[in-house]
Amino acid sequence: MGVKVFQQLQDVFVEGPDSKQPKIYKLPKDKGTERKQLRFLMSLAGETEPQLSPLLTGFENEDHIVIYRYDWMFGIACTENIDSWWDWQRALRDEDTLAIQLILSYGESGPTFTDSSASLHALYPSRHTESSVERFKALLSNLGKASDDLANLIHPALGKGMKVAALLSNSIASQERDKKNWFMYRYVDDNNHGSCGIEWRINKRVLQEYGPLLRGSLLLAFHGESTPDPRQLQILFRPQLAFQNAVDLAFSRIEDADCLELTIKPH
Repeated sequence: MGVKVFQQLQDVFVEGPDSKQPKIYKLPKDKGTERKQLRFLMSLAGETEPQLSPLLTGFENEDHIVIYRYDWMFGIACTENIDSWWDWQRALRDEDTLAIQLILSYGESGPTFTDSSASLHALYPSRHTESSVERFKALLSNLGKASDDLANLIHPALGKGMKVAALLSNSIASQERDKKNWFMYRYVDDNNHGSCGIEWRINKRVLQEYGPLLRGSLLLAFHGESTPDPRQLQILFRPQLAFQNAVDLAFSRIEDADCLELTIKPH
């Protein structure tokens, strides 16, 4: 077992945020005051030596399936340079504001994966919501049994404290009444040779309600045969922003920047 955590703090500047094709670049060391600067906090964490599981038709042999959790974090802030502060949230469009991508890149042979669940997390109470205890008050009487059942679906090695936390889920609802918060989107990532892309599309109201530091999780199981090639299976993290006047479906990401990356070696 080997859980790895990669974190990066990157200062950037946005060129032409009001244009149809805004660009995001790494901020040079001299940090000019005339530029619209931002600070990105990025993190990717997860098990790099997962156990392979069989592909089953049902849950009659669920004890043989091991599911692993992979977490990302993305935060946006202004830099400490006060002269460069600006209302960056106003510059973002209201819907499809963020596209947070996990790209699963694998070779022609070797292990593959099954994606079983994805979530977007918050700490409650938020600006207009109740606390976790208030939200789950009706479930507290069944806490012990329910927490065991839920935790066993996630990972057999979870301790009792994590089982309680699993029940008191801090997931953000994808929709509240008639307002959409976020949704999942699968696609083929042509920038990484046809890899599988899994994307969180997040609307601006999530930033305004829960804050500009976001966390998400993806649950994966791995199948097939192990391979001696340590780069056969990788998970890449790539955040993107959409500005108000950008052309439809156009997102901006840091130009010429390497993605955070986990190399996965299933066995």
